[in-house]
Amino acid sequence: MQAYKFGKSVTLAGWSRGYEPKDAYFVIEENKKRGLHTLVFLDIKEGKCMEAKEAVELLEETERRKKKGVIASETQMVAISSLGRKEQKISFGEIEKLKKAELGKSPSILIFPAKLHFLEEEWLNYFKL
Repeated sequence: MQAYKFGKSVTLAGWSRGYEPKDAYFVIEENKKRGLHTLVFLDIKEGKCMEAKEAVELLEETERRKKKGVIASETQMVAISSLGRKEQKISFGEIEKLKKAELGKSPSILIFPAKLHFLEEEWLNYFKL
C-alpha cells in the first residue's frame, strides 16, 4: 500500500473493567474523512497479544455505542498476523468475512484502507477472502 496515503496510526488497547478506550475508533473516523488509510496496532498486555477478531469485536461494540457509521459489516479491512515469520498471514476483505476466517496468530495489525488506488486494490486482491 502506498505509504503517503496513511494517516495517523493508533494502538487499539484492550478493554477491562472500567477501561474502554475509544481512541482507535476516532482515529479511523478522522483518517476516513481525510481519505487516508489507518494502521491499527493491536494491544499486547501481560505478554498476551490481542488477536484481530477481538479487535474487530471491540471496534464493532464502539460503533454500536457511537453510531457514527465508521465500522460496518461491509467495511473493508486488512488483517496481518505474524509479519515477517514463516507463518505470516495477510487477509483482506469485508469485516463480516474476516470475522469468520482464520486470521493467524498474534501479534497482529489491522489496516483500514481509504479509497484504494487501482494498484493497491490489485495487490490486496491477492489476499481477498
